[in-house]
Amino acid sequence: MFITGYLQYIIVFFMCLALFVSFGLYILNGEYYYRQIGIAQGIFVVFLIPDMLYRYLIPKVLNNIFFNNLEFDKYLKIVKSLVGSNGRDSHYKIMEAHKYFYLGEFEKAKEIILDLKATKKAKRSDFNILINYYTLLFLTNINLNKVDEAEVILKKFKELKLKKEFKKDHNKSIDTFDCVYDVLVLKKPNDYFEIKEYNYELPKLYYKYFLNGVNSINSGKVDKTVTLFLELKDFDEKLFFVREAKKWLREYE
Repeated sequence: MFITGYLQYIIVFFMCLALFVSFGLYILNGEYYYRQIGIAQGIFVVFLIPDMLYRYLIPKVLNNIFFNNLEFDKYLKIVKSLVGSNGRDSHYKIMEAHKYFYLGEFEKAKEIILDLKATKKAKRSDFNILINYYTLLFLTNINLNKVDEAEVILKKFKELKLKKEFKKDHNKSIDTFDCVYDVLVLKKPNDYFEIKEYNYELPKLYYKYFLNGVNSINSGKVDKTVTLFLELKDFDEKLFFVREAKKWLREYE
């Protein structure tokens, strides 16, 4: 079991305190007390370092595999080995749904998402699952042309009551939902994806190049669409939006 939440910060505090005290005892009483507290610090480190690797380093490495290298199956295989053989972990299921969404298997992605229970718990990990839950459910319904269902999801998402610390990210997601709805449903211009920030390659490809390209069609700026879609032409056609962009380019020629 990994150390989580405030417990981790409490341990760090006591490790720092122990280090300070150990130097004081070393000056006053020699090596004995210094050695004893050093052993205690070592015990703390044994528990703390694996937890910090699990919470910070490993997620960054795994996200790079999925969202930058586009190695979906490799990512899921690693995560499955971490969470257990049944693959029922919420994070695993969210990322499995991401995989099927980007492959264009929208019904499969929606089926996986509906198997999860969205939570409003206060922890950051729960908030991320909540955002992904609504995002994937909204996007799959839009791409399945189930606009009525997508509108219900959009309304529920906007009405979520979340803690102040999550409000900024919540508002950014609302802006994303509204832009997707404008571009794919209302067919009206919305330039939000021009200014949206992207941490990884995959969402950048989908939003900045593909949906922004569709937005340019809605705006009558076809030359810009060509430029944006050409940015996608060298990427793997396993991605549904790459296939659609290439199809549009062929028909445009």
